[in-house]
Amino acid sequence: MFRAINTDAATAPGFSWTGDTNTGIWNAAADSIGFSTGGTNRLTLSTTALTSTVGYSGTTGTFSGAVTGASFSGVGTSLTALNATNLTSGTVPSARIAGAYTGFTNITGSGIADFAKFNGNDADSAAAPSFTWTSDPNTGMWAAGADQIGFTTGGVNRMTLSTSTLDLGLRLNLTSTSEAIRLDAPTTGNDPYISFYTAGTRQGYFQSQDGSATSNGLKLVNEQAATNLTLVLRNSGLASDGLGFVVGSTGYDVYHTGNDSGLAKSATSITAGNGLSGGGTLAATRTVTLGTPSSLTHATTNAVTTTSHTHDVTLATAAEIRNNTNAILGVNGVWSAAGIVTIPYAASVAIDFATLINGTMTLTGNCTLANPTGTTNGQSGFIRIIQDATGGRTLSFGTSWKFENGVTPTLTTSASALNFLFYQVYNSTTIYATIARGLA
Repeated sequence: MFRAINTDAATAPGFSWTGDTNTGIWNAAADSIGFSTGGTNRLTLSTTALTSTVGYSGTTGTFSGAVTGASFSGVGTSLTALNATNLTSGTVPSARIAGAYTGFTNITGSGIADFAKFNGNDADSAAAPSFTWTSDPNTGMWAAGADQIGFTTGGVNRMTLSTSTLDLGLRLNLTSTSEAIRLDAPTTGNDPYISFYTAGTRQGYFQSQDGSATSNGLKLVNEQAATNLTLVLRNSGLASDGLGFVVGSTGYDVYHTGNDSGLAKSATSITAGNGLSGGGTLAATRTVTLGTPSSLTHATTNAVTTTSHTHDVTLATAAEIRNNTNAILGVNGVWSAAGIVTIPYAASVAIDFATLINGTMTLTGNCTLANPTGTTNGQSGFIRIIQDATGGRTLSFGTSWKFENGVTPTLTTSASALNFLFYQVYNSTTIYATIARGLA
């Protein structure tokens, strides 16, 4: 039996060769054997594992326990029955995975993943795109359809690239201080344009069109009219270097350098008409002043002179004064409104004060003056009350009529007797009154 000292080391193993004393077998720890080459431990055999600091190279081999080491090397076809779940910690700095694998959940790292291509999930969506970021999983790129790439932010598709269009579902902000958008026609006559749509129907478009036809030039087309309406800065046609308007296929000049003869010139003069003063040529700012009007009277009419004018004045009628219509009062109208209006007799009479100021009524039977209507606060007047040839007729009053000391006076009832009822409207429910009896 050969026994080495317990204090041997990787640099001086207990079992070695005289010509290579730092290479051999040594006691790496309790129950552990170390294998040293060049003074450095390379392989350690313990009760639980075989640990290597160098790569493993061989044709065949079987390990019943865990094998750990800095690296392993060998022919790939000889590495069989490998299970990735056994890689519970650590990293694989350089590895190759060939074939199709579906068991990956997350591959994370801080370096560069260099692959020929990445394939996303065909069942991805705008809310869960295949190509995204760990901190923002609802923002990225997804398969929007066959031959379509969708770009989503916040779980909502914002832009779709297909074989024919780039569809943008939000506002396009351009911050360039020079040319921001370029529509570049491949050849002359192929003129791109910007269209405006509503619910799939084109409403109009904006285009710069080559050619010399009536509607060729930089144009804005409204397709909502029964006949297309086009505003065009013409290349040529009816008027070169001009602004035109086209209805259907018929062009009209709006303005160009040769038709300014119809525009106002500085020699054009404004003449003040009757009742006006001022004016002059357009070589300077001009003022046209309305002449001083003549005084208005009840007799003035609508008339104009070279320096003045008058207007007709519409005066309030008697009926308008009685019903309190807001109008200009004339003396004749006021007196006419005060004229005595006949009140037809009835057993109960509610006078409409919007139809009279002063009135007269002949009693052919007993009568009640009910509460009046159409009152205006402050209105005053009289009612002339006459007994008929028979006489003996009485007059009673509604609750709005108020008399001295709250006592309702009686009429003189002799045949053909004349009584006067004087009143003053205080409000719609209070009419102060007094009666002058037996006037001769």
